[in-house]
Amino acid sequence: MTYTIALVLGGAGLALLLLGAVIRRRRRPADPATLRADVRAALDRGADVLAVRLYRERTGAGLLEARDEVARIGRERG
Repeated sequence: MTYTIALVLGGAGLALLLLGAVIRRRRRPADPATLRADVRAALDRGADVLAVRLYRERTGAGLLEARDEVARIGRERG
């Protein structure tokens, strides 16, 4: 009985993880010009964390990738 419950819960957890991955990949690609403008606006306000969050939400990128890209956009603006 305990093994059955563990298998059911494990299967449900795995299904949720897979569903999350599918949803993340189905996001519409962000318009690069709009994304850069929004990230620059956030950086101009000193909202670095917001800029990273915007990048992640619109691209589905991971934290490190988003942080590096936002830093690159910040260097480009001067």
